[in-house]
Amino acid sequence: MADEFDLEALVHLEQTFYDAGYTDGFAHGRIHGLIEGRALGREKGFEIWEEIGFYEGFAITWQAIYAKYGQNDQYVVSL
Repeated sequence: MADEFDLEALVHLEQTFYDAGYTDGFAHGRIHGLIEGRALGREKGFEIWEEIGFYEGFAITWQAIYAKYGQNDQYVVSL
């Protein structure tokens, strides 16, 4: 029976539980980090695409205005 009792394992008991908890927590956090990262990427990607569409709308509008009125010099404002 004395051979089965490992005093060294008892000394490092806290570290053993810490290491096991860290390993489980890290794996769990990695899974949730991937899920949350994908959701955040979709959200931010949509926001950027929305902003690009906003500026594209302005550019198309100003191109149409220039095509219609750009040849006349009377609309040019000098500072």
